[in-house]
Amino acid sequence: MITALLFLITLAVFAAVQTLMVVRFKQHLGGPAREKGEEKCPDVAVLLCVRGADPSLSDCISGLAGQSYRNWRLIIVADDPQDPACETIESSMTPTLRERTEFHITSADDRLTSCSLKCSNLLSAFKRLSLKEEVVAFLDADTCPTENWLDRLVAPLQDDRVGCVSGIRWYQPQDGCWGAWVRYVWNAAAIVQMWFYGIPWGGSLAIRRRIVEQANLLDVWRETFCEDTPLPDVLRRLGSRVEVAADLVVVNRESCDYRGLSGWVGRQLLTTRLHHWSWGLVLGHAISTTLVLAAGALIFATTLMSGAWKVLGVTMFGLVLYQWWMLALVRLIDSVVATNVNRTSGKSSLQRPGAMRLWIAIGLSQITYARAAWFATLKKTVVWRGIEYQIGPRRSIRRVNYMPYTQVRTGETRQSIE
Repeated sequence: MITALLFLITLAVFAAVQTLMVVRFKQHLGGPAREKGEEKCPDVAVLLCVRGADPSLSDCISGLAGQSYRNWRLIIVADDPQDPACETIESSMTPTLRERTEFHITSADDRLTSCSLKCSNLLSAFKRLSLKEEVVAFLDADTCPTENWLDRLVAPLQDDRVGCVSGIRWYQPQDGCWGAWVRYVWNAAAIVQMWFYGIPWGGSLAIRRRIVEQANLLDVWRETFCEDTPLPDVLRRLGSRVEVAADLVVVNRESCDYRGLSGWVGRQLLTTRLHHWSWGLVLGHAISTTLVLAAGALIFATTLMSGAWKVLGVTMFGLVLYQWWMLALVRLIDSVVATNVNRTSGKSSLQRPGAMRLWIAIGLSQITYARAAWFATLKKTVVWRGIEYQIGPRRSIRRVNYMPYTQVRTGETRQSIE
């Protein structure tokens, strides 16, 4: 019985810590909306790197075409002129957007082996910037920006202490695919940690041009796996900071299957391991989540075999209560995100899963989280959209191969889960 009581106390403490983080996150997103005043509109260069035609790419281009921001232009970067993304973009372009768009196809000389292909493409895109562009914005191809996306992204830069602004990603699938709902659950927990630890998201991000120059960020990106996670440490050294914009939740409604989800989550965790100070805390959370559930399963199995029905009942009560409490926290995050989306965009059509589906998805996400943490900690190679990378000593990156996306096996190109 003592073991069962200790187990219940552990569950309670762990649930309390997660609840505190979620409540703090709720307070951040539920704060007063930013008042629109006489804001400056600096010239902005929006960089969009593409590799493969993401399911939401046409919506992404349509969203860019409807931007209300005035002084901006779009630089689209691909590593192959035959990439399927190029055809999708061409068919989605409006005449107005075409006038402010520059297409850039990188050459073999642009493809560095010391960083990811995406970072290489971004470095190549920086060569295309004009002197008057004061802000650089990054956008992922599976991101669907609303008409005021750039306005909200640039507005926090009115504060001189802010060097970089990040949006908040939100996956909201529209079908019953289990992979999509497991990703929804995992991301709901992940965005709380990202905000709490100050981890920016490159899918919707803006940074001052002078920060890039003062911090020698181009040299930093030449040796990194991603462009976003290294930013907090770099900005801190300059006395600047990253702001996660509470009014900039970007919704992704794509679906994905469960196969390969651990690899995708593992890559998200890998960027933290390689480039952010909070990796120990993130890994500790993953290990704690796994050990708590494993301990509960072990106690359940041993008490079931020994016939200690009272201990078995207490253990089952604790496990079920803990999982339902996790469900309540996911519901709370979902609710505050939906309210935020409704407040900032004037509409919210976020679909909510049933309680039992969500409960199952939470269990699957915990298993996925454990496998992904193992992947991020121990794997020495990682494949991202057909490109293989090796993780070397001192967290170094080496690109092993290159092939156009049209040559990647069909089975590897499915969904934006890549």
